Amino acid sequence: MRSTALRLVACVLLSALAALAQPPNDYVDMYVAKVKPDRTSDFEALAKMAADANRRNNGDTWIVLQPMYGEHGLYYFASTRKDLAAIETGMTAFEQAMGKALGEAGSRKTFQDWYSCLESSRGELRRRRFDLAMNAPKDPGAVAKMIGGAKWLRISTVRVRPGKASAFEALLKDVKAAVEKSGETTTFNVSQLMSGQPGTVYFVSVAKGTLGDYDSIKTLPQVLGDAGFAAFEKSIADLVFTSETTYYRIVPGLSNPPDEIAAAAPDFWKKQ
Repeated sequence: MRSTALRLVACVLLSALAALAQPPNDYVDMYVAKVKPDRTSDFEALAKMAADANRRNNGDTWIVLQPMYGEHGLYYFASTRKDLAAIETGMTAFEQAMGKALGEAGSRKTFQDWYSCLESSRGELRRRRFDLAMNAPKDPGAVAKMIGGAKWLRISTVRVRPGKASAFEALLKDVKAAVEKSGETTTFNVSQLMSGQPGTVYFVSVAKGTLGDYDSIKTLPQVLGDAGFAAFEKSIADLVFTSETTYYRIVPGLSNPPDEIAAAAPDFWKKQ
């Protein structure tokens, strides 16, 4: 029993040290709301009110994602952050914008109404792994154009076994090299869970303008070949607990995207 406990503590410490060893990078600050089935309209009205208040008062920015398959009633509010300090800056900007738009009493009432619509909510912090991304855009402008022009986001959530993160990342880098060599031009963004869920979790996302755009992406067997894909499957079985792929619809009316993202497709993002 004592040996098992010591191994568990060692795994936790190693995970924490690995996170500390990573260089500073961008983060995705994610708020996930599960809405009561009979309160969807109320919730969306409040979300639109919050987006408008922040838009008009230099508040925080975010993009809302809604899963189309799997569990319904979920809304993901995703904000990019330059660093951890920017999370507090965004929170302050949000609160100030709500106060300016609604007043102290009105803002407090809005938050009460918001929470009354929810079955549950949680937060997640994800670190963007540009070193693992495939066909990554070359500059921030290209990133904004890619996200701004998207209407769909496909995210594969991969839960890695304890102590296998380095081996999984090495495998992902091999896939990255094969994808980029194959002539496939789709961007596969990668982020890693920092806080908000247990375990070691990676997210591989692909942004597209239509669902049909996903049909033309080369499959892994096409990229790796039969022998390469067989080796990949064997490695994945040793490294990964589970994986799940979800298609998300981007909801412009509930979002308040950064200006550079909205400028990429103004007609879409102005759908209020």
